[in-house]
Amino acid sequence: MRWGWSFGPVLGFMLMLATGTARAAAPPIPPAFLHLPAAPAPAAHASSQLGVSHPGTAPAARSQAPLPLPPSPPGATAQANPPPATNPPAAKPVAAAVPEKPEPPPMAKLVFKPYWETLNSSDVYLRQGPGFQYPIRWVYHLRGMPVKVLRKFDVWRLVVDPVGDRGWIHEILLSGVRGFMVTAKSVLLRARPSDTARAVAMLEHGVVGKLRACPAGAWCHVLAGGHDGWVPRSAIFGVDPNEVVK
Repeated sequence: MRWGWSFGPVLGFMLMLATGTARAAAPPIPPAFLHLPAAPAPAAHASSQLGVSHPGTAPAARSQAPLPLPPSPPGATAQANPPPATNPPAAKPVAAAVPEKPEPPPMAKLVFKPYWETLNSSDVYLRQGPGFQYPIRWVYHLRGMPVKVLRKFDVWRLVVDPVGDRGWIHEILLSGVRGFMVTAKSVLLRARPSDTARAVAMLEHGVVGKLRACPAGAWCHVLAGGHDGWVPRSAIFGVDPNEVVK
């Protein structure tokens, strides 16, 4: 027991003494005699093949082969020092051509040509303006009465009646069938266009009928109340003085 207690400290002391002595006895090695193996160069990253070096390393140098020149066209000769390229002169701005305005049509084509129509209902409203919001001037109850259209506005027609009153009528209340109205006090309906022809009937003022024809001249062929004959142009309303109706 006494030997074991004393051997541990002694052994430790001896080891410490030996280590210190070895360190003190070893002389330093001069730098001139110190030869260390050269460290191998770090391998370049695979990305250096693409011209990108790994972080911490110098970029790998790439050698590029000269690109081949394009073949010269036939008949062309090589020039040692080709002339420098020059920019073409700038084009001067050209003003846009202004299209010519078309000539307006003659005034004769812009003038509305009046025409004749008849009432196709026994209840036709004559209004003061072209719209249902305008007040009613007259209500006609004579189907087939002729009117003269003086102007158009949308679906409305400005007309004049046998006594000279003017107003607006909706187009749905008008018909293109030609008709007439006796404006004289009375007139004889004759079998032929002559003052000496046989009288067929007596037509009173305000009688309406169909206008069949009005050749050049003073007479018109009409049909009224089932009677067919001729009346003077001047005695009826529904045809112009020099108009020819066939």
